Amino acid sequence: MAVVINGSGTVTGISVGGLPDGIVDSGTLATNSVDSAELIDGAVDNSHIDALAASKLTGALPALDGSSLTGISGGDNTPSFSAYKNSVQAITTSTWTKLEVTTEYWDTDSAFDSTTNYRFTVPSGEGGKYHLTAGTGWSRFDNSAAGRYQFLKFYKNGSEFRGGLRTYSTLDAAGGQYDDFEYTTAIDIDLAASDYVELYVWHNEGHDVNTSASQTFFTGFKLAGV
Repeated sequence: MAVVINGSGTVTGISVGGLPDGIVDSGTLATNSVDSAELIDGAVDNSHIDALAASKLTGALPALDGSSLTGISGGDNTPSFSAYKNSVQAITTSTWTKLEVTTEYWDTDSAFDSTTNYRFTVPSGEGGKYHLTAGTGWSRFDNSAAGRYQFLKFYKNGSEFRGGLRTYSTLDAAGGQYDDFEYTTAIDIDLAASDYVELYVWHNEGHDVNTSASQTFFTGFKLAGV
């Protein structure tokens, strides 16, 4: 086919590959005249990428298997919380009593109730394995008889967790007096959304005994990537 330049300035008769290499340069192309539809797969490789603005890194990141990688499950240790009791609490003898942990250091997901139920409740979508730590102290134990005990344990959904797992101490030497006696315990526990955990204590001193102010604490966090 002959090459024809008509009166309107258009050119016909040029087939693909008909122009010599280098005849069309960047100044010849109109602005925005080449879009992604004109680029073949693989046309832009690493050597042709100068820089990529952070604003372009949005949306889902494709994973190696081709699925969308939008984040790493359990990528941090939240929800997490830490709370303590800022005053004494009277614990009735031989009665399991819930510790009223009333003051929060932090609570990332507003999941700890420090005003009414004194419990940590797993938020929606945050089921998984958690590490929980707790402790309490007693302002005074007058060990007037042998075989006095104090227990601290976790309750899950209103029942003792792990069938009686508990931290306890015993004071067997009759006639001793113990001030600011304290101890701690910790567990790893599998929790589903809406499960809740509380702290309970027990003693058999024979009369009410106060916990020590600021020595009762309850803290925990979700284990990342487990």
